[in-house]
Amino acid sequence: MTTLSPPGGEFAQAMQGPQRTSVAAILSLVCGILGLVVCCVPFAGPVFALLGLLCAVVAFLAIGRSDGRVGGRGMAVGGLACSIVAMLLGIVVVVGMNQVLTMFTKYGDAVGQVQTDDKTGLSEVLSSGATQTLTPEAIEAFKDESIGSLGKYQRVKPGMWAWFESFGMLGQVATGIPPKYQGGGQTLIPLHGEFEKGSGLILVLLDQTEQSPSTPLGKIENIGVAPTGGPITWLIDPSGP
Repeated sequence: MTTLSPPGGEFAQAMQGPQRTSVAAILSLVCGILGLVVCCVPFAGPVFALLGLLCAVVAFLAIGRSDGRVGGRGMAVGGLACSIVAMLLGIVVVVGMNQVLTMFTKYGDAVGQVQTDDKTGLSEVLSSGATQTLTPEAIEAFKDESIGSLGKYQRVKPGMWAWFESFGMLGQVATGIPPKYQGGGQTLIPLHGEFEKGSGLILVLLDQTEQSPSTPLGKIENIGVAPTGGPITWLIDPSGP
């Protein structure tokens, strides 16, 4: 008795119908590319990269079990590679941003140093120009006005989202920022401060021409605080020379 073998080769492929591309493989490549594009945006890059990795795994499993009916392995490999690179770059960005925000916290602490008369700590972060200009009367005035409007300084609100919020708070008081504080080797950094009476904006003007191990981004030229939507109280009068 003769046993018939199932048809193979090109005939078998014709019976199976045309090969289709795995949707998961396509999504993996798309997510991987998007992860690379937005890798500098905190958390966005790693999220797309993770989706790309998951889709690549699903695609490999589907292709392996399809007996040739599903294709797209090349797309899945490309998506996997792009997702891995995007994930690594995203992690580097997040870690770097956290380190920068930690530095910002130290600058915000200068408000507390003024309020508590910590002259030693304040002298370490102020620029030479600010040190020469600052008077005991200005320190007392800043202390009284800042505590009166916001209460005692507690901390800079942690996290990248809090820093993004500070830019919204900055927009509400932008008219109170002197034009001379823009450019000229100076950088104005907004911070979301937490005080006894609630949240407030902290503005730190940095002189990037003066740096030290404790102030790697520059020393403080001036510092201001403002309640939400309220007027800015400056440590050093901006109308001065």
